[in-house]
Amino acid sequence: MDDVAELRKSAQFIADNIAALSESAAGIDRHAELIASQITTLTEAAAGIDTSAEKIAYGANSIAATLPSLKRLAEVVEPLDTTVARLGWLVDRLPGGKRS
Repeated sequence: MDDVAELRKSAQFIADNIAALSESAAGIDRHAELIASQITTLTEAAAGIDTSAEKIAYGANSIAATLPSLKRLAEVVEPLDTTVARLGWLVDRLPGGKRS
C-alpha cells in the first residue's frame, strides 16, 4: 500500500510540474539555437583571424627580407653625412651663398 501511495505522490508531483518542465525544455531549445548561431559566428571570425595572421606573416617576412638592403643603404649613406656637412660649410662661405 505504501508503494501505491508513493507512486501516487510521484505522479501528482510530475503532473504539477510538467508545465514548468516544458517551459524549461523550451528555454533550453532557445538557448541551444542561440549558442549554435554564436558558434557559427565564432567559426567565421576564427577563419578571418587565420587569414589576417597569414597576411601579417607575409608582411613580416617581406620586412625581414628588406633588412639586409636597408643595412647596406645605411652603410653607404653614413659616410655621405660628413660630406654633406662639409658641402654645407662650403656653400655658406661662397659669396651670396649664405643659407637663410
